[in-house]
Amino acid sequence: MRGFLKLNNMKKFLLIVTIFLAFVGLAFTISIKQSQNADIILTNNGLSSSYCVYRPKLKLKIRKLLQYLDKNCKSSKLQVQLKSKYDADEILVWANYNIKGQPVIGDNARYFNKAEFQGNVTFAVISAHTPLANIVTSQNNRYLKYEGQYISIIGQLKANDQSEIQQSAYYLTTGIQQQTGNNNLNNYKIIVDGLNKKQAKKVGHFLKAKAIWVNFAQTYNLKHRINPTKKLVFGIICILFIWGISAMIAYNCNVNRRNLAMKKGKHSMIVNILQFNIINFIMICIIYFIVPMVWFYSNSSAVLKLFIFIFIIQSAIYDGIIFVRPKRRQ
Repeated sequence: MRGFLKLNNMKKFLLIVTIFLAFVGLAFTISIKQSQNADIILTNNGLSSSYCVYRPKLKLKIRKLLQYLDKNCKSSKLQVQLKSKYDADEILVWANYNIKGQPVIGDNARYFNKAEFQGNVTFAVISAHTPLANIVTSQNNRYLKYEGQYISIIGQLKANDQSEIQQSAYYLTTGIQQQTGNNNLNNYKIIVDGLNKKQAKKVGHFLKAKAIWVNFAQTYNLKHRINPTKKLVFGIICILFIWGISAMIAYNCNVNRRNLAMKKGKHSMIVNILQFNIINFIMICIIYFIVPMVWFYSNSSAVLKLFIFIFIIQSAIYDGIIFVRPKRRQ
């Protein structure tokens, strides 16, 4: 790559470093965004940022609601949380897919999966400070005492002081075939996550209750003075910087080596392009594999896809300028 770096070495080096810093800035912005999204999910007890709340007065079994959702909303990924009006710690959970569980502690601990909602056995996940008086240990297995039953505990949530749910809460599976499905809906505040507006209206009609939309992310951002727009704008600036500087390097290449196509032919241009792309590919690899060791990412594959997209456009811009401009000078 010596020939590639000969051209205005200091200027070229500074421009390459600027591209590297723009990639790092973009990676840092994505890390902050994904970290804040993870905090929202954790604080919001596994729910997404926007969901529907119902407070039905209709005396109807929980299983009737689950049957309705299973039949009429099959195409949607739904999670239902039912918060008891009489026991502040009790939360029933149901989903029609493998939900992304809340953080748990312990090697064998885990959150609920889809199979446990479809079965006829109820399982429990407890919080960091669920009262020990409600927990029974037998043969190294823990059980939660609930309405005269002993529910197997499969996990314990990591402590989260920012959560709106008290740290003594316990989560139970519910399902069409489970005993908890016999509880009456009017004893719970119902949260349904994953509905579109049309479905939410139909569910409200079924429950004879008004659908109240909650935008938790907006409330969380206001409370913690988080401005997503600033991160979006900064990320766009970083991307435009990468593309713009790549165009500058290609332009300077042609201005200072105007005989590139005539004297050395297309072979030299191809070598030039390969050198530039290899340097950028190496930079992206360094950032993608090293940065996650320092910063948090909940979805590194999304970062990789974005970097690949940026690299493809960056390469197209550079290649286009290198090939097109010298031809005009011949």
